[in-house]
Amino acid sequence: MGISSKYYFSDFTLDNYKRILSIASRNYSFRFFNEEFIDKSIILRHDLEFSIPTALKMAQIEAEFGIKATYFVQLHSEFYNTLERASIISIKEISNLGHQIGLHFDTHFWNIKTERQLDKHLLIDKNIIEKYTGFKIKDANTKQCGGYGEPKGDGSHFFMQFHRPLKRPFFYTFSCKIAAKVGRYTAKCP
Repeated sequence: MGISSKYYFSDFTLDNYKRILSIASRNYSFRFFNEEFIDKSIILRHDLEFSIPTALKMAQIEAEFGIKATYFVQLHSEFYNTLERASIISIKEISNLGHQIGLHFDTHFWNIKTERQLDKHLLIDKNIIEKYTGFKIKDANTKQCGGYGEPKGDGSHFFMQFHRPLKRPFFYTFSCKIAAKVGRYTAKCP
């Protein structure tokens, strides 16, 4: 059995994504990270690791169902350039569909070792994206799990939100990253 068969890669299609969102949109409300979380809510987020054009297709599908999500873009991606004209146009279209844009921060790029370094470099990346794209970045998450790029080992995800007018530049919360485990997923919702 090959790896794609073993993990049902063929299930991960835009058609199946649309089918799952159709069911979820009838049973749940979708919220942003900075909104109050209520019962039967989903906070939908996407870490843009590889393809902004695919992210745009997903955002269009979500918009068909009135679903909102946060799309976390990388400034230091090996697969796309956030500041390239085509990327900016696509990300603006994602935003215009009603989605939020966040920063997918790479702690290893900056070799983060301290909280002070984290604060400094998060602000640098946030300001670059805002200056050159015009996006208002409200949320950020780290590209690697765990604080300062080190995995916590329990599957938790280090998540940060930008809030003002706090004395510190960032407000940190820890939350469990909600993601499908590798393997077959279904459209059944609890």
